[in-house]
Amino acid sequence: MELLIDLFGYLSIVVHGLTIFAQSLTLGGVFFLVFLCRPLAARIPDGIEISRRCAAIAGWAAIALIVAEILTIGLEAAALSSAVGIGIADTLGAQFAVAGGFKIAVSALLAFLLLIRRDKAPAAPLLLGAVMALI
Repeated sequence: MELLIDLFGYLSIVVHGLTIFAQSLTLGGVFFLVFLCRPLAARIPDGIEISRRCAAIAGWAAIALIVAEILTIGLEAAALSSAVGIGIADTLGAQFAVAGGFKIAVSALLAFLLLIRRDKAPAAPLLLGAVMALI
């Protein structure tokens, strides 16, 4: 049991680092895209291409955030299940799983807007999704 707790602690830190990295890249990309890149794209040489690439990087970061959140939920559910002795399905109703599911849904929305809609994605849903990911 002690080995499981040590392993959980190590993996938790690694996955949390991945989550912070992906979230920072996603939200930073959205804010950069909405507040700087799109408004100044016409004035900068290759501004449209820079805007497209920024959207792609932020979109892939949103997908990485989805993966990181799935790993976090799975890791915490497995640790809780083995520590308390309840089933995995029962742990998925806990607050951490609900919050993680919300973050996954918001990240999926951001990934869709950034990768599929790209230049046509309105700023309001992008900003709303970014703020909701922080909540």
